[in-house]
Amino acid sequence: MPPPPYSRNPHVAQHEQAECSDCHKAHRASSNACSECHNDTPIPDGWVTASKSKNYVRELESLNK
Repeated sequence: MPPPPYSRNPHVAQHEQAECSDCHKAHRASSNACSECHNDTPIPDGWVTASKSKNYVRELESLNK
């Protein structure tokens, strides 16, 4: 296993099968879904945490009402 911060492989379903779109976004910053539970998860440049991604979605939904 590689050393941290890459010791977790988000492409291997440890908890449940994830969809690619859970992390990879087409029209906004991709989000690191692992950060929802693992607060030590590294966030790559140009990506956001899971909570920030959820906030973006809420903001967009409120604008579209």
